Amino acid sequence: MAKERRRRTRIKANFTATFQIQGGRAIEIETCNVSLNGMLIKTKEELSPGMEGIITLRLSPTVELKILGQVVRTSGGEAAIGFTSIDEEAFVHLKRIVAYNAGDADMIDAELRRSGFSFKERA
Repeated sequence: MAKERRRRTRIKANFTATFQIQGGRAIEIETCNVSLNGMLIKTKEELSPGMEGIITLRLSPTVELKILGQVVRTSGGEAAIGFTSIDEEAFVHLKRIVAYNAGDADMIDAELRRSGFSFKERA
């Protein structure tokens, strides 16, 4: 059995989002799983590794997360997008989503400490 190489917990998540390709069009995507440093998505559009853009993840009619990302790999209608930049407010929302769905907020905090992550969550 292959050893798990992922450094971040991934959670199953089905969000509808948009990927605004740098210098191009916005495409609809659906998330399969999400972590604190990336996501696996489904799309009917052709994506290629190296494509960069802004992911807009709609959590509610009034809450949107905007995250810069880059396609790192593709396979059969799916693409893995690594996050390259995220602002503090969006990160706090993302962290709460991952921690809640993982069922272990302490584990997520420990992952962040091991990585040397520096945002301080506001109360």
